[in-house]
Amino acid sequence: LLATRKLTVYDLFTKIPVPKNRNGVIRYVDWDAATTVKAAAAISEGGTFPESTAKWATYTLSLQKVGVTNPISEEFAYDSEMYVAEVENFIKNDIDVKIDTDLIAANGTSPNIKGLTAQSTAYSAAASGIVDASIYDLIVDVKRSITATGGSKFQPDFALMNIADINKMLLKKDVNHQYVAPPFALNGNSGTAEFIVAGVRVIECNAITANTMIVGCSGYAKIYEEPGYYIATGYDGSDWSNDMMTLKGRKRLNLLVRTSDQVGFAKVTSISAALTTLAT
Repeated sequence: LLATRKLTVYDLFTKIPVPKNRNGVIRYVDWDAATTVKAAAAISEGGTFPESTAKWATYTLSLQKVGVTNPISEEFAYDSEMYVAEVENFIKNDIDVKIDTDLIAANGTSPNIKGLTAQSTAYSAAASGIVDASIYDLIVDVKRSITATGGSKFQPDFALMNIADINKMLLKKDVNHQYVAPPFALNGNSGTAEFIVAGVRVIECNAITANTMIVGCSGYAKIYEEPGYYIATGYDGSDWSNDMMTLKGRKRLNLLVRTSDQVGFAKVTSISAALTTLAT
C-alpha cells in the first residue's frame, strides 16, 4: 500500500454495530441539561423541602456514508486478479483516511459525520502564574478543567495532538540544554511519540491541526457503524463500451458523545495562546 499518515482516532473508541433494520438511525434518551435542576438545600425543622427536576429528551443520530470509486479495465481484473485485491485495499485505505479526518473535524451537517471537535467543550485557560508554562502543564490544566466539576464521572485518559506539538514536548530543554521530562510524565512506549502525562495518554493524531489539542475520556464516545466495508463492482457511464469496470467502496458510521457527556471532552483551539495565559 501507499504510505499514509498514522490513523489513530477510529481505534480509540468503542464500536457498536447497527443492524440493517434500524434504517441507519440511532435513537437514544439523554438528560435534558437545560431544564434539569439540582435543588438540594439545608432545611430547618418543619421547613419545606425544595424540589429538584430531572428531565429527559430523546435524540437521534443518523449514520453517514463515506465512499469512493476506482475504475479498472476488465482485462486487468482478469489477468491480474491478485492486484485487484490491492486496488480494493487502496479503496479501503482511502476511506479510512477520510474517516480518521472526519472523526476529528467533520461538522455533523449531513452528509458529514459529527466529529469530536464539534462534540467537545471549549477549554478556557486562566492566568495561573505557571513559570515557563509548557505543553505538559497545559495537559494537566485541561484535565483539571474537566475533573474540577465532573471528577466523580470523568477521568480523562487521552490527549490527541499533532506530531509537531508532541515533538515540542519531547525536545524541550532547560537553560543548560538538558532535556526536560517532568516527574508526572512517563514514556510507556519507548521509541514512539506516545507517553503518559498525569494519567493522560498523549496520542499522535495528525488529523488534528498543529497548535490544537483534544483531551477527553475515551469511554464516553462511541462509534456506531455498519461493520466492515461495502465493496462492489459495476459499470459507470461508458465503462461497458470501453471495456472498463468500476470498483466502489463505502462505509457508514457516526460518532456519538451524548450531550451530558460532552463536558468530559475539552478542545484547546490555540496551544500557544493557552500557554501564554497560564504563565501570566
